[in-house]
Amino acid sequence: MLVFVDESGYAQPRDPSPWWTLTAVCVPETSSRDLSRRLFAKVGSVYPKADASSFEIKAAELLNRRQYETSQQRQALVAEVTQLLETLPVAVFSVCGKRPAAAPNWPKHQVDPAHRILVERVELYMRERKGPGLAKLVFDEVTLSNDALVSRSLRRFFLATDEGRCCGNVLDVPFFVSSAITPGIQLADVMAGAIRHYRILKDAGSPFRTDWEKAIERLDKEARLTTRNF
Repeated sequence: MLVFVDESGYAQPRDPSPWWTLTAVCVPETSSRDLSRRLFAKVGSVYPKADASSFEIKAAELLNRRQYETSQQRQALVAEVTQLLETLPVAVFSVCGKRPAAAPNWPKHQVDPAHRILVERVELYMRERKGPGLAKLVFDEVTLSNDALVSRSLRRFFLATDEGRCCGNVLDVPFFVSSAITPGIQLADVMAGAIRHYRILKDAGSPFRTDWEKAIERLDKEARLTTRNF
């Protein structure tokens, strides 16, 4: 199982977004080639003159309200990506939170609560599936220092805590890849952005009537349909 993990917004008091999300999109390894092939075809159908193999789908651009509402191509691509997520055998797990009033003071050598809860959900999902193989955590790379902190804290969690040692269905070594060349991370990025936007719209009492609001609602609905509350 490939577990593509990305975040949208940050749990920091100065972050401009009132919500943050850490989201995982779980894709069976047997579906990886189908994901890449179909995403390549969808990008090519919307942007026929672009090199689909080097086109990066980013929520910051694709789900930006102003850019979405003024671009038929972005609207078409969001619809295509949503349809892809609806038809792939994926599972989505997301940890969401409101912008904190003070900066979190979690020890750097310990895995933070959001990552721990996400790993716990993936472990329970793998137990439920009862299939062969392990879940492989694949993160969008940020910086070497940041990625090293995440990797070390996760490995310490898996190897040095009772809870982590019980996660026998998740590989103890996380991987870090560039979103520009990894289709699965791009889907996780879009889903994380949509879930964050949905929380903001719900707080604002949105009626979800505009095309952009409906597109966000459709993506969030897919996340809720494919998740599991353990």
